[in-house]
Amino acid sequence: MRIEDDMRKIWTQVNRKLDGYIDNIDTFVTDDGLEQRVKQAISKVIGPRVDGNAGHKEEIKAAKEIHDMIARKMDGAE
Repeated sequence: MRIEDDMRKIWTQVNRKLDGYIDNIDTFVTDDGLEQRVKQAISKVIGPRVDGNAGHKEEIKAAKEIHDMIARKMDGAE
């Protein structure tokens, strides 16, 4: 009868290398002498996403307004 499985992480050199990569506090110097940190915030690396459907959303909104206007006229509200 099985009572328990050992699911603990085995600590190896690979784990140390990965942790060193993730928690990197090193700096580097560019060709023009500027010193920068190797680790950067994700917001500095990846910019905001452009909404490629903005025009389509405006078309849908305009069509809905026309539809609502026609529905009000048919109901005699206007």
